[in-house]
Amino acid sequence: MADPQRPLKTTGLAMNGQAVTTDQFDKTTPLPQPKDVSIVSQYERYQPSEDIDYSDLAAVNAELIALRIRSNRIRMEVKQAERQALKAKYIYESQKKRVLISLSGGSAGEREAMAELLCEEAYGDFLVTAMVAREITQHNRDLRTDLETLREISNNLRRLIDL
Repeated sequence: MADPQRPLKTTGLAMNGQAVTTDQFDKTTPLPQPKDVSIVSQYERYQPSEDIDYSDLAAVNAELIALRIRSNRIRMEVKQAERQALKAKYIYESQKKRVLISLSGGSAGEREAMAELLCEEAYGDFLVTAMVAREITQHNRDLRTDLETLREISNNLRRLIDL
């Protein structure tokens, strides 16, 4: 005779003594909007000006100064975004550990998967905050490249003036 089957909606796991069913996980939690969990960079939609006269030393110097100021502001945004990402990671990992110790039954892999499902919202927050921090960090790297390019243009203009 065959072993009896588990009812379809049960998982074989319990949390705080209560059976965990699959009905609790019908829908995937959507990722939050970045503005809801992290900072919004003041340069998120920045586009470089196309009407800069690169043959005018004063215009190039003005653009260098503007880039230097923007670079400093971006550096502060990176710091803030990375702190928020770290906070979101801490919240997610702490919540997951608390859920893991309250689960019983099943295998270690099943308990791990269930803990991740139960912490899905915190994990989404962590993923989005980490992505925002990476995007702002990448903008910071791009700024350094722009600064180096403008510095080289400025040096070339100075050499032309000295000729």
